[in-house]
Amino acid sequence: MPKRTTKKKITKHRVKLGAEERLDIERMFAAADTAEHIRKRCHVLLLADCPSGEPPTNIEIAARVGIKPNMVSHAIQHHCKGLPVLLDRSPLKKKYHARLSEQDRLAIEEALASPDTPEYMKKRCRALLLADCSAGKPMIQTEIAARVGLPRLRVQQAVMMFCTEGLARVLRPWKGAIPPNKKHRVELDAQEREAIQWTLGTDATPPHIKDRCRVLLLLDGSTGKPMPQVEIAAGLGTSDTFVRQVVVKYCSGGLDNVLRKWKKMETWGEIYRVKLSRNDRRIIKEKLASPDTPRYTRLRCHLLLLAGSSARRPKKKRELAPHCGISFAHVKKTIETFRAEGLAAALRRKQ
Repeated sequence: MPKRTTKKKITKHRVKLGAEERLDIERMFAAADTAEHIRKRCHVLLLADCPSGEPPTNIEIAARVGIKPNMVSHAIQHHCKGLPVLLDRSPLKKKYHARLSEQDRLAIEEALASPDTPEYMKKRCRALLLADCSAGKPMIQTEIAARVGLPRLRVQQAVMMFCTEGLARVLRPWKGAIPPNKKHRVELDAQEREAIQWTLGTDATPPHIKDRCRVLLLLDGSTGKPMPQVEIAAGLGTSDTFVRQVVVKYCSGGLDNVLRKWKKMETWGEIYRVKLSRNDRRIIKEKLASPDTPRYTRLRCHLLLLAGSSARRPKKKRELAPHCGISFAHVKKTIETFRAEGLAAALRRKQ
């Protein structure tokens, strides 16, 4: 018989500060020369340490400190590794900022003026000039990608390589950095091109179908080199995701798959909608009215009432979590338990 495998229990990170440790953190939190990100981490630890009762949730701590909930969980996990790791002077998330010197600017201008420089190399140079933050606040990478005609990932990679390895690494070919997508290529034959032209000329064709047809004509690689997807999206006034979706639909199912009505994916709101019976609503109201109800049960009761509301537009996951004061993972787990096992299992201490 095969051996039964048991799921590994995931232990929750809890902050338990000693007396000396808490004094050190309070002293560092009150000091005037403490950096702002260190002060916020100290504030997180002080709020998360509740030896007498239930600690506040990460969302509540994030709202009080003024940071994101994932940074709160990051700080608590770092504390479990030891206090020196948490109070390190380096920030939790490393960001790359391009700061060009005068020598770098001269080299980039020479590369742009040279007729022997390839076009893709000139686009990287223009992206670095727009991303330079030495003179002031630079443009965001999405705007740089749209102006230069590169994917946003290429702009991000150019900035990262400049910060780590210098300008010389950016100005030479990248071998295997981002492999070209050979799977999804649009190559229209004469019959498909004729059908697209007829669809564009018909007055009864909806505007979104005409946009898909224009995307296919601009991405056609049988007549020559197609336009970049970023330029097509900017020219048609659509998003990059829409252009990529048209390409994937064409390559997977042909022209008919592009021109027909696409099925909408199930939204987050539909996933997190539940149906409460009268008995369930009566039990939840009794739990909320009782002063002896634990805090975690109250939060789950509020969550189920919001998810089971009779509103026309159901609440989404990112709307349910802040309203109830619990994490996104807890929202999903509570609703899945309610659907599978009922209200009693959803309100239990351990689901």
